Parts: sequence; structure tokens; C-alpha cells
Amino acid sequence: MRWLNGKLLAMITLAGTATVLVPVSTASASTPPIAPPGYVRVQLPPAPAPPGEFDSGAQIKCPKGTVVWGGGAALFGGGDVGQNINTSEPIPGGWAARVNNSSHTTNDFTVHAICAKKPLGYKLVFKTVPNPAGQQNSAIAGCPKGTVLFDGGALSTADTVEAFLLSAFPKSSTAYKAVMWNGTAMAQQLTVYALCGHKPARYTLVNKTINYSNNAPVRVFTSAPCPAGTAILGGGVKVANPKSSVYLADSLDDPTQWEGSTVDTNSSATGTVTTSAICAA
Repeated sequence: MRWLNGKLLAMITLAGTATVLVPVSTASASTPPIAPPGYVRVQLPPAPAPPGEFDSGAQIKCPKGTVVWGGGAALFGGGDVGQNINTSEPIPGGWAARVNNSSHTTNDFTVHAICAKKPLGYKLVFKTVPNPAGQQNSAIAGCPKGTVLFDGGALSTADTVEAFLLSAFPKSSTAYKAVMWNGTAMAQQLTVYALCGHKPARYTLVNKTINYSNNAPVRVFTSAPCPAGTAILGGGVKVANPKSSVYLADSLDDPTQWEGSTVDTNSSATGTVTTSAICAA
């Protein structure tokens, strides 16, 4: 991190790629968030993601007496081109993720879960669609009437590094969307999840959009802050005009915001990324 013109900036660098400085929110730093009953964020210690043909997976469980409201995954250390997220999904009582590493260096990754007491109307909804070989496809999971979205996730049936997430984000306050690239030689499936429940106090969906332009492959870090005094429930990252050359490396919660990063492998990297945070008290 560094300060410039009074703003905290994240310096993001990949081996052989450009560096992008993006403002990082410091909102709510002096205001403890008010959260739903039983609210707790749990984090898996760094797990290894060695180079190889297959992905690496791990999961984290919620404390007893709580249910999962959201979660996410991230690769550490800046990473290399070829390190991205294959799957980030809710599981019974927690969150699971699988990450790809087709680079030549070992990296670590983490999995987060956001947990709280089971709310009224709590339900996990999912939608499964085909993901043909050598193609991308998307799906949307919508919440039942009278409920709102807490968070969502996506699962690929592929277990090799040629399949990865291009976008996974709240499409609205009642639906979650994901876009998956299947670069394998076999037909796969994409499942998108939505975690839903009755609307908590001060529920809000925050979206932050940035445009970037660099003459090199680049990793772009973004964040969407929660309003002061609220807690993060979930979120996601949307890449405008998704394609296989731009993929997700991070998408997970921070105490007061949702954080994400994308890797654009084009030689002339330009694009638009929107990071979303779902917040409540």
C-alpha cells in the first residue's frame, strides 16, 4: 500500500506485467460495524496452490450455531499470469473454493466464509447450465419472492486449469450471475448459487466501477466499501465484455468492503471492472 495525494492506493504487480494504482476505501475505519445476530467472518490459513494441470481446493466451516451467508477466495503474493479461480461456492455449513495455477511458481490461496444466525426465509438457490468445450457460458440464480440476496457463488465440474471464472457478481439485490470459461476438450457444467433470506436492517448493494488502460498484461485491484456502521455480507466482481483473456484472481470480503482483482493477459490491456459489496446491519 502507499499514499498519494491524500489517498491510500494499492500497488499491484505481476511478474512481467504492469502495475496499477487504485484507490482503496478506508471508510468505516473508526466506526465499528453493526452486524446481523451471530455474525462472524472466518478465514482459512494460507493453503498451497502448486503449479500443475489440476486445480487445488480447500474449504472453511462456519462456527456451530451459524449458517453461511457468503464467502470468497483469493490467491496471495501477487501471483503470475495463469493463476485464477475455478470455483468459489457455498457448501453445507461453510464455503469451498478451487484455484488454478498454470504458472511455474508455487502460490498460496485462502478461502473465507461469512456466517451468522439462520435468518427467516433462509434458502440456497442454484441454477445449472451446460458449459461446452472451448466456450464460455453464464447462468443466473434468483432468490425466492420476499427474500434478498446475501451472496452467491459458482462451481465448475472441470478440475483442470483450463476452466476458470470470468465474472461472478450480484446482478441485482435478488439475483447472482457468473460467467465461466471452459477451455478443456470436454463438455462441462456451470452451477451458480444464490444465498437468500429476509431483508436484514440497512441492507444495501454497493457497486464501484473502474476503467483501466495499460500497454501490457495487468492485474487490476478494486474494492467496494460498505456504508459506515454496516457489515459485509457478500459481493463479487464483474468484467465488462467477459472473455477468456481476462479472469478472476481474487473475490472475497474484507472487514468493511468487498475486494477483487482481475488479470488481463492482453498485450494492450484495457477494460472495465465493477466490484460489488452487499452490506447490512
